[in-house]
Amino acid sequence: MIRVTYFIVCLLLGITLVSCIRDEALNAEADILTCTVSGDILKRDPIIENNKVVLMVTADADLTHQAPEFTLTPGATISPASGTERDFTTPQSYTVTSEDGNWKKEYQVTYIIAGISSEYHFENVKDYKSSLLKYVYNIFYENDSDGKWVMDWASGNTGFALTGAGTEDPASFPTSSYAEGKVGKCVKLETKSTGDFGSKLGMPIAAGNLFMGTFSLVNALTDPLKATMFGVPFEHIPTYLKGYYKYKAGEVYKDENGNIVKDKKDTVLKKQIGENLVKEALQEVLEDVIYEPFGKIGITQIQGSGVMIPLDYNCAEGNDHIKAVYKDLNMEFSDIILCQDENIYNEEMQVWENKKQEVFKGQWLICDLGRELSAQVSLFPRTVFQRLIRTDTIKTGNEVFDKHFTVRSDDGEKVFHILTPHMIEYILSAAEISGGKLYMSFLKEGKLHIAVESDCDFFEAGKGSIDADRLREKFTTQIRWFTDMIDELRLTDTLYR
Repeated sequence: MIRVTYFIVCLLLGITLVSCIRDEALNAEADILTCTVSGDILKRDPIIENNKVVLMVTADADLTHQAPEFTLTPGATISPASGTERDFTTPQSYTVTSEDGNWKKEYQVTYIIAGISSEYHFENVKDYKSSLLKYVYNIFYENDSDGKWVMDWASGNTGFALTGAGTEDPASFPTSSYAEGKVGKCVKLETKSTGDFGSKLGMPIAAGNLFMGTFSLVNALTDPLKATMFGVPFEHIPTYLKGYYKYKAGEVYKDENGNIVKDKKDTVLKKQIGENLVKEALQEVLEDVIYEPFGKIGITQIQGSGVMIPLDYNCAEGNDHIKAVYKDLNMEFSDIILCQDENIYNEEMQVWENKKQEVFKGQWLICDLGRELSAQVSLFPRTVFQRLIRTDTIKTGNEVFDKHFTVRSDDGEKVFHILTPHMIEYILSAAEISGGKLYMSFLKEGKLHIAVESDCDFFEAGKGSIDADRLREKFTTQIRWFTDMIDELRLTDTLYR
Protein backbone atom coordinates (compact mmCIF):
# COMPACT_ATOMS: atom_id res chain seq x y z
CA MET A 1 0.00 0.00 0.00
CA ILE A 2 2.85 2.31 0.92
CA ARG A 3 4.67 1.56 -2.34
CA VAL A 4 1.50 2.29 -4.39
CA THR A 5 1.00 5.59 -2.60
CA TYR A 6 4.67 6.55 -3.12
CA PHE A 7 4.37 5.68 -6.82
CA ILE A 8 1.25 7.81 -7.23
CA VAL A 9 2.87 10.82 -5.51
CA CYS A 10 5.96 10.59 -7.73
CA LEU A 11 3.79 10.25 -10.82
CA LEU A 12 1.73 13.30 -9.90
CA LEU A 13 4.88 15.32 -9.10
CA GLY A 14 6.41 14.39 -12.43
CA ILE A 15 3.25 15.39 -14.29
CA THR A 16 3.25 18.73 -12.41
CA LEU A 17 6.88 19.48 -13.27
CA VAL A 18 6.35 18.64 -16.93
CA SER A 19 3.27 20.84 -16.92
CA CYS A 20 5.22 23.75 -15.41
CA ILE A 21 7.96 23.50 -18.00
CA ARG A 22 5.49 23.18 -20.82
CA ASP A 23 3.41 26.19 -19.68
CA GLU A 24 6.29 28.64 -19.17
CA ALA A 25 5.65 31.71 -21.33
CA LEU A 26 8.10 32.78 -23.96
CA ASN A 27 9.89 36.12 -23.42
CA ALA A 28 7.85 39.08 -24.68
CA GLU A 29 10.66 41.67 -24.46
CA ALA A 30 12.37 43.05 -27.55
CA ASP A 31 15.24 45.26 -26.38
CA ILE A 32 18.84 45.94 -27.33
CA LEU A 33 20.89 45.59 -24.15
CA THR A 34 24.44 46.26 -25.31
CA CYS A 35 26.27 47.29 -28.45
CA THR A 36 29.92 46.79 -29.41
CA VAL A 37 32.01 47.87 -32.41
CA SER A 38 35.36 46.70 -33.65
CA GLY A 39 38.47 48.85 -33.38
CA ASP A 40 39.28 51.68 -30.99
CA ILE A 41 36.90 54.24 -32.48
CA LEU A 42 34.38 54.88 -29.70
CA LYS A 43 34.69 58.19 -27.82
CA ARG A 44 32.35 56.96 -25.06
CA ASP A 45 30.11 54.07 -24.19
CA PRO A 46 27.17 53.59 -26.57
CA ILE A 47 24.04 55.52 -25.66
CA ILE A 48 21.14 53.04 -25.70
CA GLU A 49 17.67 54.46 -25.20
CA ASN A 50 14.16 53.22 -25.81
CA ASN A 51 14.29 53.17 -29.60
CA LYS A 52 17.75 54.37 -30.59
CA VAL A 53 21.44 53.62 -30.24
CA VAL A 54 23.97 56.46 -30.57
CA LEU A 55 27.64 55.71 -31.21
CA MET A 56 30.02 58.65 -30.88
CA VAL A 57 33.19 57.81 -32.80
CA THR A 58 36.54 59.33 -33.71
CA ALA A 59 37.00 61.45 -36.83
CA ASP A 60 39.04 58.74 -38.61
CA ALA A 61 36.29 56.11 -38.36
CA ASP A 62 35.16 54.67 -41.73
CA LEU A 63 31.39 54.87 -41.49
CA THR A 64 30.86 53.12 -44.82
CA HIS A 65 31.97 49.76 -43.42
CA GLN A 66 30.68 49.26 -39.89
CA ALA A 67 29.30 46.08 -38.34
CA PRO A 68 27.97 46.75 -34.84
CA GLU A 69 27.14 43.76 -32.68
CA PHE A 70 24.24 43.63 -30.26
CA THR A 71 23.14 41.60 -27.27
CA LEU A 72 19.36 41.31 -26.89
CA THR A 73 16.85 40.28 -24.29
CA PRO A 74 16.85 36.45 -24.01
CA GLY A 75 15.33 34.73 -27.03
CA ALA A 76 14.90 37.91 -29.10
CA THR A 77 16.17 38.22 -32.68
CA ILE A 78 17.33 41.21 -34.71
CA SER A 79 17.15 42.08 -38.39
CA PRO A 80 19.54 42.68 -40.06
CA ALA A 81 21.54 40.21 -38.01
CA SER A 82 24.03 41.36 -35.40
CA GLY A 83 27.45 41.92 -36.99
CA THR A 84 26.08 42.75 -40.47
CA GLU A 85 28.29 45.28 -42.27
CA ARG A 86 26.40 48.42 -43.30
CA ASP A 87 26.96 51.99 -44.46
CA PHE A 88 26.41 54.31 -41.48
CA THR A 89 27.01 57.62 -43.19
CA THR A 90 23.25 57.82 -42.56
CA PRO A 91 21.40 56.27 -39.61
CA GLN A 92 20.35 52.64 -40.08
CA SER A 93 17.22 50.90 -38.81
CA TYR A 94 17.05 47.56 -37.01
CA THR A 95 14.02 45.50 -36.00
CA VAL A 96 14.09 43.51 -32.78
CA THR A 97 11.50 40.73 -32.42
CA SER A 98 10.62 39.17 -29.08
CA GLU A 99 11.00 35.46 -28.41
CA ASP A 100 7.25 34.91 -28.51
CA GLY A 101 7.05 36.70 -31.87
CA ASN A 102 4.26 38.99 -30.68
CA TRP A 103 6.33 42.18 -30.19
CA LYS A 104 8.58 44.16 -32.48
CA LYS A 105 10.63 47.28 -31.76
CA GLU A 106 12.32 49.52 -34.31
CA TYR A 107 15.73 50.90 -33.36
CA GLN A 108 17.66 53.61 -35.20
CA VAL A 109 21.42 53.20 -34.90
CA THR A 110 23.43 56.39 -35.50
CA TYR A 111 27.18 56.96 -35.77
CA ILE A 112 28.26 60.52 -34.90
CA ILE A 113 31.63 62.03 -35.76
CA ALA A 114 30.75 65.69 -35.26
CA GLY A 115 32.11 67.21 -32.06
CA ILE A 116 29.90 68.68 -29.38
CA SER A 117 29.22 72.39 -29.78
CA SER A 118 30.34 74.86 -27.13
CA GLU A 119 27.40 77.23 -27.65
CA TYR A 120 23.81 76.42 -26.75
CA HIS A 121 20.60 78.37 -27.26
CA PHE A 122 17.94 75.74 -26.40
CA GLU A 123 15.82 76.66 -29.41
CA ASN A 124 15.53 73.05 -30.62
CA VAL A 125 12.70 71.37 -28.74
CA LYS A 126 10.58 68.32 -29.49
CA ASP A 127 7.70 66.81 -27.55
CA TYR A 128 7.44 63.32 -26.17
CA LYS A 129 3.76 62.37 -26.04
CA SER A 130 2.24 59.47 -24.16
CA SER A 131 -1.10 58.51 -25.64
CA LEU A 132 -1.75 56.01 -22.84
CA LEU A 133 -1.16 58.23 -19.79
CA LYS A 134 -1.95 61.56 -21.49
CA TYR A 135 1.20 63.53 -20.72
CA VAL A 136 3.65 65.58 -22.78
CA TYR A 137 7.17 66.68 -21.87
CA ASN A 138 9.91 68.57 -23.74
CA ILE A 139 13.16 67.10 -25.04
CA PHE A 140 15.95 69.53 -25.99
CA TYR A 141 18.36 68.55 -28.74
CA GLU A 142 21.36 69.88 -30.66
CA ASN A 143 22.16 69.96 -34.37
CA ASP A 144 25.52 70.55 -36.05
CA SER A 145 26.24 73.38 -38.49
CA ASP A 146 24.70 71.32 -41.30
CA GLY A 147 21.47 70.83 -39.40
CA LYS A 148 22.27 67.21 -38.61
CA TRP A 149 21.15 65.87 -35.24
CA VAL A 150 24.02 65.49 -32.79
CA MET A 151 22.52 64.72 -29.40
CA ASP A 152 19.54 64.98 -27.06
CA TRP A 153 19.92 66.71 -23.73
CA ALA A 154 19.02 64.43 -20.83
CA SER A 155 16.68 65.31 -17.97
CA GLY A 156 14.68 63.67 -15.21
CA ASN A 157 11.38 64.21 -17.05
CA THR A 158 11.27 60.52 -17.94
CA GLY A 159 11.30 59.56 -14.27
CA PHE A 160 8.84 62.29 -13.30
CA ALA A 161 6.36 60.87 -15.82
CA LEU A 162 6.06 57.75 -13.64
CA THR A 163 4.57 59.80 -10.80
CA GLY A 164 1.43 60.61 -12.76
CA ALA A 165 1.79 64.28 -11.80
CA GLY A 166 2.56 65.36 -15.37
CA THR A 167 -0.14 66.57 -17.76
CA GLU A 168 -0.41 67.37 -21.46
CA ASP A 169 1.10 70.76 -20.63
CA PRO A 170 4.92 70.37 -20.81
CA ALA A 171 5.24 73.10 -18.15
CA SER A 172 3.83 70.61 -15.62
CA PHE A 173 7.20 68.80 -15.77
CA PRO A 174 10.32 69.95 -13.90
CA THR A 175 12.23 70.70 -17.13
CA SER A 176 10.45 72.57 -19.88
CA SER A 177 10.88 75.12 -22.66
CA TYR A 178 10.19 78.76 -21.82
CA ALA A 179 9.58 81.41 -24.45
CA GLU A 180 10.88 84.44 -22.54
CA GLY A 181 14.63 83.86 -22.51
CA LYS A 182 17.30 86.54 -22.70
CA VAL A 183 17.16 86.07 -26.46
CA GLY A 184 14.55 83.67 -27.82
CA LYS A 185 13.74 80.52 -25.85
CA CYS A 186 15.35 79.19 -22.70
CA VAL A 187 15.11 76.23 -20.33
CA LYS A 188 12.89 76.47 -17.28
CA LEU A 189 13.94 74.32 -14.31
CA GLU A 190 11.32 74.15 -11.59
CA THR A 191 10.98 71.95 -8.51
CA LYS A 192 7.72 70.01 -8.69
CA SER A 193 5.75 67.91 -6.26
CA THR A 194 5.69 64.20 -7.10
CA GLY A 195 2.29 63.77 -5.44
CA ASP A 196 1.20 60.67 -3.55
CA PHE A 197 3.35 58.40 -5.70
CA GLY A 198 6.58 60.18 -4.78
CA SER A 199 5.63 60.63 -1.13
CA LYS A 200 5.14 56.88 -0.70
CA LEU A 201 8.63 56.30 -2.11
CA GLY A 202 10.20 58.97 0.12
CA MET A 203 10.80 61.31 -2.84
CA PRO A 204 8.21 64.09 -2.43
CA ILE A 205 9.80 66.53 -4.86
CA ALA A 206 11.64 66.46 -8.18
CA ALA A 207 14.05 69.18 -9.25
CA GLY A 208 14.36 70.47 -12.77
CA ASN A 209 17.60 69.45 -14.44
CA LEU A 210 19.28 69.36 -17.83
CA PHE A 211 22.56 67.67 -18.59
CA MET A 212 24.68 65.97 -21.22
CA GLY A 213 24.56 62.24 -20.80
CA THR A 214 21.73 59.79 -20.20
CA PHE A 215 18.97 59.19 -17.68
CA SER A 216 18.28 55.59 -16.69
CA LEU A 217 14.61 54.99 -16.02
CA VAL A 218 15.42 51.56 -14.60
CA ASN A 219 17.47 53.08 -11.77
CA ALA A 220 15.20 56.10 -11.19
CA LEU A 221 13.06 54.37 -8.57
CA THR A 222 15.46 51.83 -7.09
CA ASP A 223 18.71 53.85 -6.96
CA PRO A 224 18.22 57.50 -7.99
CA LEU A 225 21.92 58.36 -7.71
CA LYS A 226 22.66 55.85 -10.48
CA ALA A 227 19.90 57.16 -12.72
CA THR A 228 21.99 60.02 -14.04
CA MET A 229 25.02 59.26 -16.16
CA PHE A 230 26.72 62.59 -16.77
CA GLY A 231 28.89 63.74 -19.59
CA VAL A 232 29.91 63.28 -23.19
CA PRO A 233 33.44 63.43 -24.65
CA PHE A 234 34.73 66.91 -25.38
CA GLU A 235 37.87 67.66 -27.36
CA HIS A 236 38.82 70.92 -25.68
CA ILE A 237 39.57 72.22 -22.19
CA PRO A 238 36.97 74.84 -21.17
CA THR A 239 38.33 78.04 -19.62
CA TYR A 240 35.08 79.65 -18.54
CA LEU A 241 31.30 79.28 -18.56
CA LYS A 242 29.13 82.20 -19.62
CA GLY A 243 25.39 82.52 -19.86
CA TYR A 244 22.23 84.05 -18.46
CA TYR A 245 19.91 82.87 -15.74
CA LYS A 246 17.15 84.09 -13.49
CA TYR A 247 16.32 82.64 -10.12
CA LYS A 248 13.17 82.85 -8.04
CA ALA A 249 12.85 81.19 -4.65
CA GLY A 250 9.77 79.13 -3.94
CA GLU A 251 6.85 80.67 -2.12
CA VAL A 252 7.29 78.27 0.79
CA TYR A 253 10.22 76.25 2.15
CA LYS A 254 9.63 72.56 2.83
CA ASP A 255 11.75 70.04 4.70
CA GLU A 256 12.66 66.53 3.53
CA ASN A 257 9.27 65.27 4.68
CA GLY A 258 7.34 67.86 2.69
CA ASN A 259 6.38 69.90 5.75
CA ILE A 260 6.33 73.70 5.43
CA VAL A 261 9.04 75.38 7.53
CA LYS A 262 7.79 78.76 8.71
CA ASP A 263 9.96 81.85 8.20
CA LYS A 264 12.70 79.91 6.41
CA LYS A 265 13.88 81.03 2.97
CA ASP A 266 15.70 79.34 0.15
CA THR A 267 19.40 80.13 0.45
CA VAL A 268 20.56 78.95 -2.96
CA LEU A 269 20.60 82.40 -4.54
CA LYS A 270 22.44 83.96 -1.63
CA LYS A 271 25.11 81.27 -1.77
CA GLN A 272 25.57 81.71 -5.52
CA ILE A 273 25.75 85.50 -5.31
CA GLY A 274 28.11 85.28 -2.35
CA GLU A 275 30.52 82.89 -4.02
CA ASN A 276 30.50 84.56 -7.41
CA LEU A 277 29.89 88.28 -6.85
CA VAL A 278 30.32 89.38 -3.24
CA LYS A 279 33.73 87.79 -2.74
CA GLU A 280 34.93 89.17 -6.07
CA ALA A 281 33.79 92.69 -5.07
CA LEU A 282 35.47 92.37 -1.67
CA GLN A 283 38.77 91.35 -3.24
CA GLU A 284 38.81 94.59 -5.24
CA VAL A 285 39.01 96.52 -1.97
CA LEU A 286 40.34 94.15 0.71
CA GLU A 287 43.12 91.59 1.09
CA ASP A 288 43.19 88.10 2.63
CA VAL A 289 39.41 87.85 2.35
CA ILE A 290 37.59 85.09 4.22
CA TYR A 291 33.90 85.17 3.33
CA GLU A 292 31.19 83.07 5.01
CA PRO A 293 27.73 83.74 3.51
CA PHE A 294 25.96 82.31 6.57
CA GLY A 295 28.41 83.32 9.31
CA LYS A 296 28.22 86.32 11.67
CA ILE A 297 30.09 88.37 14.29
CA GLY A 298 29.74 86.77 17.73
CA ILE A 299 27.39 88.29 20.28
CA THR A 300 30.21 88.47 22.88
CA GLN A 301 32.12 90.90 20.66
CA ILE A 302 29.00 93.02 20.18
CA GLN A 303 28.17 93.10 23.89
CA GLY A 304 31.69 94.29 24.69
CA SER A 305 31.72 96.92 21.95
CA GLY A 306 30.41 99.91 23.89
CA VAL A 307 27.86 100.55 21.13
CA MET A 308 24.77 102.01 22.83
CA ILE A 309 21.83 100.06 21.42
CA PRO A 310 18.73 101.62 23.06
CA LEU A 311 17.01 98.30 23.90
CA ASP A 312 18.31 95.21 25.68
CA TYR A 313 19.22 92.11 23.68
CA ASN A 314 20.46 88.62 24.49
CA CYS A 315 20.78 86.88 21.13
CA ALA A 316 22.24 87.64 17.70
CA GLU A 317 21.56 86.34 14.20
CA GLY A 318 23.33 87.29 11.01
CA ASN A 319 25.02 86.43 7.72
CA ASP A 320 27.62 87.69 5.22
CA HIS A 321 30.51 87.32 7.64
CA ILE A 322 33.77 88.83 6.37
CA LYS A 323 37.28 88.72 7.81
CA ALA A 324 39.86 90.66 5.84
CA VAL A 325 42.80 93.05 5.89
CA TYR A 326 42.49 96.69 4.83
CA LYS A 327 45.74 98.66 4.54
CA ASP A 328 47.43 96.41 7.12
CA LEU A 329 44.48 96.69 9.52
CA ASN A 330 42.43 93.62 10.49
CA MET A 331 38.70 94.06 10.09
CA GLU A 332 35.55 92.00 10.56
CA PHE A 333 32.06 92.59 9.18
CA SER A 334 28.62 91.00 9.03
CA ASP A 335 24.91 91.63 8.80
CA ILE A 336 23.47 91.48 12.31
CA ILE A 337 20.02 91.10 13.86
CA LEU A 338 19.92 91.66 17.64
CA CYS A 339 16.93 90.25 19.51
CA GLN A 340 15.43 90.02 22.97
CA ASP A 341 14.64 86.33 23.32
CA GLU A 342 12.68 85.26 26.36
CA ASN A 343 10.26 82.61 27.57
CA ILE A 344 6.97 83.95 28.95
CA TYR A 345 4.46 81.91 30.92
CA ASN A 346 0.93 82.06 29.49
CA GLU A 347 -1.34 81.96 32.50
CA GLU A 348 -4.45 81.32 30.46
CA MET A 349 -2.99 78.41 28.48
CA GLN A 350 -0.70 77.33 31.32
CA VAL A 351 2.24 76.90 28.95
CA TRP A 352 5.60 78.57 28.39
CA GLU A 353 5.83 80.54 25.14
CA ASN A 354 8.92 81.82 23.39
CA LYS A 355 8.88 85.47 22.42
CA LYS A 356 11.57 87.00 20.25
CA GLN A 357 11.64 90.77 19.68
CA GLU A 358 13.97 92.33 17.12
CA VAL A 359 15.75 95.42 18.48
CA PHE A 360 18.41 96.03 15.79
CA LYS A 361 18.88 94.98 12.18
CA GLY A 362 21.73 96.20 10.03
CA GLN A 363 25.51 95.99 9.56
CA TRP A 364 28.35 95.74 12.05
CA LEU A 365 32.03 96.48 11.40
CA ILE A 366 34.95 95.91 13.76
CA CYS A 367 38.35 97.34 12.84
CA ASP A 368 41.54 96.90 14.83
CA LEU A 369 43.31 100.26 14.39
CA GLY A 370 46.53 98.77 15.74
CA ARG A 371 47.21 101.49 18.33
CA GLU A 372 45.73 102.60 21.63
CA LEU A 373 43.35 105.56 21.42
CA SER A 374 43.32 108.82 23.38
CA ALA A 375 39.88 108.20 24.87
CA GLN A 376 36.92 105.87 24.86
CA VAL A 377 34.06 107.43 22.91
CA SER A 378 30.63 106.24 21.83
CA LEU A 379 28.05 108.08 19.79
CA PHE A 380 24.53 107.08 18.83
CA PRO A 381 21.43 108.71 17.34
CA ARG A 382 19.45 110.99 19.59
CA THR A 383 15.80 110.09 19.92
CA VAL A 384 12.99 112.64 19.84
CA PHE A 385 12.58 112.11 23.60
CA GLN A 386 16.27 112.83 24.23
CA ARG A 387 16.01 116.04 22.26
CA LEU A 388 13.17 117.32 24.42
CA ILE A 389 14.87 116.73 27.74
CA ARG A 390 18.34 117.35 29.07
CA THR A 391 20.48 114.26 28.75
CA ASP A 392 23.99 113.34 29.75
CA THR A 393 25.80 114.10 26.51
CA ILE A 394 29.01 115.85 25.51
CA LYS A 395 28.44 118.95 23.43
CA THR A 396 30.77 119.29 20.45
CA GLY A 397 29.77 122.81 19.51
CA ASN A 398 28.48 121.64 16.11
CA GLU A 399 24.77 122.40 16.34
CA VAL A 400 23.72 119.91 13.65
CA PHE A 401 25.87 117.13 15.08
CA ASP A 402 24.70 117.75 18.66
CA LYS A 403 21.10 117.63 17.46
CA HIS A 404 21.49 114.24 15.82
CA PHE A 405 23.95 112.42 18.11
CA THR A 406 24.44 111.69 21.79
CA VAL A 407 28.13 111.48 22.73
CA ARG A 408 29.55 109.65 25.75
CA SER A 409 33.21 109.42 26.77
CA ASP A 410 35.47 108.55 29.70
CA ASP A 411 37.44 111.75 29.11
CA GLY A 412 35.56 114.96 28.36
CA GLU A 413 38.67 116.71 27.07
CA LYS A 414 40.39 114.02 25.04
CA VAL A 415 37.11 113.19 23.29
CA PHE A 416 37.93 116.05 20.94
CA HIS A 417 41.17 114.33 19.98
CA ILE A 418 38.88 111.89 18.19
CA LEU A 419 35.90 114.08 17.33
CA THR A 420 37.84 116.78 15.54
CA PRO A 421 35.83 119.38 13.58
CA HIS A 422 36.80 117.62 10.35
CA MET A 423 35.81 114.20 11.72
CA ILE A 424 32.47 115.57 12.97
CA GLU A 425 31.65 116.90 9.50
CA TYR A 426 32.68 113.59 7.94
CA ILE A 427 30.48 111.59 10.34
CA LEU A 428 27.49 113.80 9.48
CA SER A 429 28.09 113.22 5.79
CA ALA A 430 28.60 109.48 6.25
CA ALA A 431 25.43 109.21 8.35
CA GLU A 432 23.42 110.92 5.63
CA ILE A 433 24.44 108.43 2.94
CA SER A 434 24.47 105.34 5.19
CA GLY A 435 20.81 104.61 4.61
CA GLY A 436 20.16 104.10 8.32
CA LYS A 437 20.99 105.09 11.90
CA LEU A 438 24.70 105.33 12.64
CA TYR A 439 26.36 104.09 15.86
CA MET A 440 30.09 104.31 16.59
CA SER A 441 32.30 103.22 19.44
CA PHE A 442 36.03 103.89 19.91
CA LEU A 443 37.62 101.59 22.50
CA LYS A 444 40.86 102.59 24.18
CA GLU A 445 42.60 99.35 23.24
CA GLY A 446 42.32 100.43 19.61
CA LYS A 447 39.10 98.76 18.41
CA LEU A 448 36.57 100.65 16.32
CA HIS A 449 32.96 99.46 16.10
CA ILE A 450 30.63 100.89 13.46
CA ALA A 451 26.98 99.83 13.36
CA VAL A 452 24.40 100.95 10.81
CA GLU A 453 20.77 100.20 11.60
CA SER A 454 19.59 99.84 7.99
CA ASP A 455 16.82 97.24 8.42
CA CYS A 456 18.13 95.30 5.40
CA ASP A 457 20.79 92.84 4.27
CA PHE A 458 23.95 94.47 2.96
CA PHE A 459 24.72 92.23 0.00
CA GLU A 460 21.20 91.59 -1.24
CA ALA A 461 20.37 91.27 -4.94
CA GLY A 462 17.01 93.00 -4.80
CA LYS A 463 14.09 92.12 -7.04
CA GLY A 464 14.03 91.51 -10.77
CA SER A 465 16.69 90.10 -13.07
CA ILE A 466 20.28 89.87 -11.90
CA ASP A 467 22.89 92.02 -13.65
CA ALA A 468 26.20 90.64 -12.39
CA ASP A 469 28.28 93.72 -13.31
CA ARG A 470 25.88 96.14 -11.61
CA LEU A 471 25.63 93.98 -8.49
CA ARG A 472 29.42 93.71 -8.28
CA GLU A 473 29.71 97.51 -8.58
CA LYS A 474 26.98 97.96 -5.94
CA PHE A 475 28.71 95.63 -3.46
CA THR A 476 32.06 97.35 -4.02
CA THR A 477 30.45 100.76 -3.32
CA GLN A 478 28.83 99.43 -0.14
CA ILE A 479 32.03 98.09 1.40
CA ARG A 480 33.91 101.28 0.47
CA TRP A 481 31.57 103.23 2.76
CA PHE A 482 33.23 101.50 5.70
CA THR A 483 36.78 101.63 4.34
CA ASP A 484 36.44 105.34 3.60
CA MET A 485 35.56 105.85 7.27
CA ILE A 486 38.72 103.98 8.27
CA ASP A 487 40.76 106.13 5.86
CA GLU A 488 39.47 109.32 7.51
CA LEU A 489 40.38 108.03 10.95
CA ARG A 490 43.90 107.16 9.85
CA LEU A 491 44.38 110.80 8.85
CA THR A 492 43.40 112.02 12.33
CA ASP A 493 46.77 112.27 14.12
CA THR A 494 45.25 113.20 17.48
CA LEU A 495 43.23 109.98 17.54
CA TYR A 496 46.03 107.98 19.10
CA ARG A 497 47.95 108.30 22.34
